[in-house]
Amino acid sequence: MIDAFLYPSAYGAVGDGATDDTKALQAWITACLQTGNAGWLSPTANGYVISAPLVASGGYHLTIRGPGSSSKILMKTPTQDGLQIGVSGHVEIGGFDFQGASAATAGAAINFTTPTNGALVDNIRTSNVWVGIHSNALAFAFTRLDIAAKGACLVLNNPGDSTVGVNSRLTPMASTAQGVVVNNPAGLKLADIKINSPIPYAYGVNAVVTVSDGDFFLLAPSSVEGFLNAGLIFSKPTGSRFTFGNLVISAQFAQGGPSGYIVFLPSNDPPWVSALAMVGVTGNGTHGCLISGVKSGVVTGCATSPAGPL
Repeated sequence: MIDAFLYPSAYGAVGDGATDDTKALQAWITACLQTGNAGWLSPTANGYVISAPLVASGGYHLTIRGPGSSSKILMKTPTQDGLQIGVSGHVEIGGFDFQGASAATAGAAINFTTPTNGALVDNIRTSNVWVGIHSNALAFAFTRLDIAAKGACLVLNNPGDSTVGVNSRLTPMASTAQGVVVNNPAGLKLADIKINSPIPYAYGVNAVVTVSDGDFFLLAPSSVEGFLNAGLIFSKPTGSRFTFGNLVISAQFAQGGPSGYIVFLPSNDPPWVSALAMVGVTGNGTHGCLISGVKSGVVTGCATSPAGPL
């Protein structure tokens, strides 16, 4: 099966950590799209330098794999994306690292620029990036991630019935940084995801609701620790009356600053949530949990400080 892979070296990539390999890697990705063959990002001692985003578009299927941390892409400029994906069909990416410029202020390591039906991102690591993964994908699975980012580890737009987690670690690396920013979380399942940082950060999971439909899950053994403002917060545009279905929360929380909420779900008319289930939520926060705007709820095995959650 290894003969089916396409290798960057065949397109002129050097991977010495100094040579600009942007054109060579772009030619390699284009060949993967045109032939339908999978790409293998071969390990090198110093990594592949790129000075502009690598663009994957116009194809139906894209697979790029690597052996792990010995294979990495070095993003040269502080505002660039690493890999931009505009593929309409299935995408599989995994087994390599992205390292951003030390003063990154914009851009994402992986940016799904258009809706993609079916994406698997597995075993990706990032450091010194502004955003780890920016996604417009639908029905995706992001697993075994190790994402450190200065702006947000994950930005997910309209994820639908998707899963993030499965032995994943997110590290927001600034006081204003966030673990997960999700616009319209209905259908999203966060499971076995750890959000923590040596630097107190703003929000663990920031969910903005503008469309009503579906459920949202934050499931054990997930944990959100070190946040300043809220571990899990829901918000909506001013004047909107959108709601969504079931809200299931089972996770461990720990505040990292002088104020904050474990879970913040403010009142809404009509109520945000048709049915709430909080099971085994533990942790501490200055204000505990603020939960309102729920039609019905079941709270069991929760131990938060201050007492709550309702």
